[in-house]
Amino acid sequence: MENELSKETLAAIQRGLDDVKAGRVTDGPEVFRQLKTDLYFESHVTLEPVFGDRLERLKEIAKQYSFRVADLVMQKNIADAGTPHEKDSFCTSRSKEWRVIESRTRYFVNALLSDGFKVYRYKIENTLVDSKIKDDMGLGVQGTHGA
Repeated sequence: MENELSKETLAAIQRGLDDVKAGRVTDGPEVFRQLKTDLYFESHVTLEPVFGDRLERLKEIAKQYSFRVADLVMQKNIADAGTPHEKDSFCTSRSKEWRVIESRTRYFVNALLSDGFKVYRYKIENTLVDSKIKDDMGLGVQGTHGA
């Protein structure tokens, strides 16, 4: 079947799931091991642009690691409305726990690389303010638009 994951990708996914279930998560830099956050950590993985079957495969792998694939579309002008972004693909995940997001990101990126995806970048951010949750700055903005 054309849309099946490779044996290497399935093995990487299974290793990651086994490690998470067994409590064996990777240790990040010492300063982050005990890091707590009031809101959430957010991981971003940027990779080569993918479409069609490769996009579907990316979504399958992302789901295994609690990542979601962003539906990026270009809208520089009216003519571009709804055109898929052609420069990169983008995935995100959130967690309140550093060890969870760090491990999840590590295994997700390894699974992508094992399946032949070209990963451009990964990063993990600590969200300090999010008006979707609370308008801490008192700007009158609090809503549910976007993710």
